[in-house]
Amino acid sequence: MNGFDSSSSPRLPRGLTVPDLKAALEAHRPYGLDCKCGRPINSDADWAGHVDGVIAGLPGVAVTQLPEAQADPEYGDPYWPVELEGETYPGKLRIDYGYRSGPRIALIGIPTPLRVADVPNLTAALLSAAAAVVLSEGETR
Repeated sequence: MNGFDSSSSPRLPRGLTVPDLKAALEAHRPYGLDCKCGRPINSDADWAGHVDGVIAGLPGVAVTQLPEAQADPEYGDPYWPVELEGETYPGKLRIDYGYRSGPRIALIGIPTPLRVADVPNLTAALLSAAAAVVLSEGETR
């Protein structure tokens, strides 16, 4: 036990829940020609930019583009590249289906401890690989 209780830490935002997101979006829905918050909306692009800012401004929310899997030229299996600061070649994530308990994600060429600057790229690749597993399992059931 390290004695750190994240629930009482003022530095860490609490997790965003679906009701939190719903409430934020309801507070910024169109109301006539303006947003419900009072901001004038002049076009669809203006509205999209406003809502994008609302979502990105929520505590504990990060908006990122998930990377797509690439085919390994040598083996043909999919992998997710992870760009690493100061490294010539990216690390890779691969899905290993050889476990009875279910698929696992293998990290290849990704050093630990990990540089903090590399965490967003690794996180996006992990989410993308996990989503691929969920989709593939849904297709086979």
